[in-house]
Amino acid sequence: MGLEWIIICMILAELMFVLYILYLITHAEGFPVLNFTGMKQFLAFSVPQMPSGVLLWIIAASDRYFITHFLGLSETGIYSSSNALGG
Repeated sequence: MGLEWIIICMILAELMFVLYILYLITHAEGFPVLNFTGMKQFLAFSVPQMPSGVLLWIIAASDRYFITHFLGLSETGIYSSSNALGG
């Protein structure tokens, strides 16, 4: 058995676990019915905050791009891992 087989088995085990938990929840509580009343208020609150998330994603992608361009892949790997640990 190789690494691919181990990864596939882990994914299948997690999928079976999630489906079992979903079955238990829907069996006990019933399948939820979506209710869109008040959606306008939620969107009025959340839409103005979306550009900040997009800008943070652009900044995170661009700094890795520039580090790769100027310093190389090994430095980008060090930066990315230390940034993930720091976050």
